[in-house]
Amino acid sequence: MAQPELFITSTIDAVAKRLFISTATISRCCKQLEFAGYQQFKFAVAQALEHETELVVDVKTESLTSQAERIEREINATITNLSANKVAAAVSHIMASRSIEFFGVGASLPLCLEASRKLTFAGKLSSARSDWDELEIVSQRLTSADLAIIISYSGETEHVVRYATALNERHVPIISLIGNANSSLEKRSVVTLRAHVTNAYYGELDMTSRIPFHVILELVLLEYLKATGVER
Repeated sequence: MAQPELFITSTIDAVAKRLFISTATISRCCKQLEFAGYQQFKFAVAQALEHETELVVDVKTESLTSQAERIEREINATITNLSANKVAAAVSHIMASRSIEFFGVGASLPLCLEASRKLTFAGKLSSARSDWDELEIVSQRLTSADLAIIISYSGETEHVVRYATALNERHVPIISLIGNANSSLEKRSVVTLRAHVTNAYYGELDMTSRIPFHVILELVLLEYLKATGVER
């Protein structure tokens, strides 16, 4: 959600005027999100911010336009809050490493596979594995000369935290891409890059977008290519 503080500090009339829509439209949207009305929605937003959690979107109630706008907001927020210094630090670690191992399970795995493939074609020894047991073994074999890049929306996935712990014990530097701040994975990383995403579900199916993660990876890889001057 873009500018959630707006809803906390404003009346429904003020929000309607700012967004150029009617108060009735706002009320209908709140009810579509299963809130009794604007006041209950306003309270939920305040609670979400207090606990540093994102609101959950039911994509069943979203129009195509709303879905596109939500993803656009996520991308814009990710880019706006992306630290150039952290990107530069990530590039430095990539350049200094002997090899790179990507760690990601579930919906994060395709991101790992694509990024690893691009680095390989750029001449950097890199790999990404789909088998959890293989990842377990690799996390116990890498050294401080290598680099681990871990992608995890929550930063709390059991397997991911276990891999990160093993990597820490072997002094392997970790770059993490996460969706939630202050996660267990972030505490185990030398560089953390955060994607701003909204929890989205279609019933029980997790439809949370990974596009912002893809954007971060693309920007890091482009900066790496520019820094190394790699040409094919």
